[in-house]
Amino acid sequence: MFTNLIWVLGDQLNKESNLLQGLNKASDAVLMIESLCFAREHKHHKKKLIFQFSAMRHFAQELESIGITVLYIDLESELSKLNFSDILKEILEQQKTISSLSMMEAADYDCRVLQKELQLQLQLNKIKIEIVPNDLFISTQEDIDNQFKGKKNFLMETYYRYLRKKHNVLMEPNGKPTQGQWNFDKENRKPLKNSNLSLFQHIPDYKPDKITLKVIELVEKLFPDHYGKADGFKYAINRAQALEHLDIFLDKALIHFGDFQDAMSENQPYLFHGLISYLINFGLLHPMEVIKKAEEEFQKTHIPINSVEGFIRQILGWREYIYVIYSLEMHEKNGEYRKKNYFDFQKSLPEFFWTGKTKMNCLKNCIGQTIDLAYAHHIQRLMVIGNFCLLAGINPQEVSEWYLIVYIDALEWVELPNTLGMSQYGDGGIVGTKPYVSSGKYIQRMSDYCKNCDYAIDESLTESACPFNYLYWNFLISHREKFKSNPRIGIAMKNASNKSDEEIQKIKELSIKFLKSLK
Repeated sequence: MFTNLIWVLGDQLNKESNLLQGLNKASDAVLMIESLCFAREHKHHKKKLIFQFSAMRHFAQELESIGITVLYIDLESELSKLNFSDILKEILEQQKTISSLSMMEAADYDCRVLQKELQLQLQLNKIKIEIVPNDLFISTQEDIDNQFKGKKNFLMETYYRYLRKKHNVLMEPNGKPTQGQWNFDKENRKPLKNSNLSLFQHIPDYKPDKITLKVIELVEKLFPDHYGKADGFKYAINRAQALEHLDIFLDKALIHFGDFQDAMSENQPYLFHGLISYLINFGLLHPMEVIKKAEEEFQKTHIPINSVEGFIRQILGWREYIYVIYSLEMHEKNGEYRKKNYFDFQKSLPEFFWTGKTKMNCLKNCIGQTIDLAYAHHIQRLMVIGNFCLLAGINPQEVSEWYLIVYIDALEWVELPNTLGMSQYGDGGIVGTKPYVSSGKYIQRMSDYCKNCDYAIDESLTESACPFNYLYWNFLISHREKFKSNPRIGIAMKNASNKSDEEIQKIKELSIKFLKSLK
């Protein structure tokens, strides 16, 4: 009989974590819960649910294969219909020998609140509860305190360099960065030419096993009205597949990632991106092992520095920075960050965000592949979908909700600062130092979307013009007071101020007409 229950959350699927180190097979049992209540709180993409529940089941199977007792509440259990607190209450009533509960500190705010509530509840019942630090991130609380506390401005680049030095990543023995430069971002923006399409296209392609097929069946049955499509699921769902997928990416695609990480193509949704963020975010891969493997690949092969540095920066730089921002703005401020709406935008998301049916080819492609794959890479999310939402004045809470439900890698701690902060500038500059907006010219330069679009990319002040063109200027003109003291958008604001009264009037007319046409 076991006396200690170890509750592993669905995004903590790592056998080497703090939580599972020192586990006593004689006295400890692992608890894992598939919650219908939690899954229905948001209409998460079907492929996202398939991945999460299949990964959880495979993880439980791995634990059982090495002799660990697992109490697993699956979707078909009556307990799954209850909230987490009630599920735990029922288990404790059934398992009278349990005298203690162990958990890892949750990354998401709501789960962290639940853990605090459970602490009080269990203490009243004289159940000992231990919450261990979350070591599935590279940042520690000490890092956060030392680098961010008491500061008004948070810069990713500063923190990235701190972590590079601390963990000796891409560093020379003399303390200088490898090849003398910290950041190769300017060498990560090459547009994709037709000749590049013959390069290796790296995609996950794992045939669902019996466990995954059962989960697919359940998701179709229990969540029929959720976002996206369940068919064609081919993502990695266990540790072995995650490692294999990472190795394939490092061997075949990383070499091209640096040049083309900002490129977009209507025929190639994946291009040279790693497609491993979901595997890291749910614990199947640890961020530091991914970084070290990439660095090792760089040291033994001909991979260019802009590729390996650009890839590592996404993890050690941006991912860790976003986690810190969420910790500071959500955990330490009682969730207030969710409510921020710097521009006070109130428009609802257009219907095409759910159907993919729009005349704007870039949005049709990016949203269409999101519906099909539960995936779009960071430039598609930021400079096509997010750019449109900001220019169109969509409510940032609705935008954040959409991003949370549609992407396979989306958990709130990573999605909220990236969407509300970086993409929508809804926090007024906490995450990003400027709003990331552009006309259609940026999309034309970085993609092939404009070639097959109903709108004219080279027109700005006509009915047939690309809507991004006039919406961009309308946004700058409408919010000039908010940006007049922001040096990072100074050139754009100067160009906007040079528009004639006639141009401004036409820009406003076209913007109003287009936005009214959205349903």
